[in-house]
Amino acid sequence: MEKPVVPEQLASRIARLAESAPRRIIFKLKSDTALDVKRILGNFKEVVQRIYSEKSYRILWFRCKDGSITVAIAGTRPVIAHVELFLAHGRMSGLFESGSIVYEGMGAKSFQAHVERQLRQYVTTQVEHSFGGTNP
Repeated sequence: MEKPVVPEQLASRIARLAESAPRRIIFKLKSDTALDVKRILGNFKEVVQRIYSEKSYRILWFRCKDGSITVAIAGTRPVIAHVELFLAHGRMSGLFESGSIVYEGMGAKSFQAHVERQLRQYVTTQVEHSFGGTNP
């Protein structure tokens, strides 16, 4: 299968997420209405800071052609463990309609393979990335 063309900035962010971190997770968010990713992830960051006083994590996200958002996080065990609570709370509070975990683990190579699989499924000519802008 042909490997997707990934903008250099996005590829470097993926590589940084694959660097040493205790745990990694990838999840998808979906909704019938437009997803406000800055609000959604801002909520996640605020809660993680308030509950765990953690700043030791990295986040990458990209918007998919089906309107969903794929989010990858590398960080400490409490931050990764919080994702399931975040997904449940986000559904209940209406931040998004559904959220599902695609990958959770420790291996850097396995993590990269799962991110690449997500990119293969969803990258389009107009993908918004976590570093801002789009890939025309």
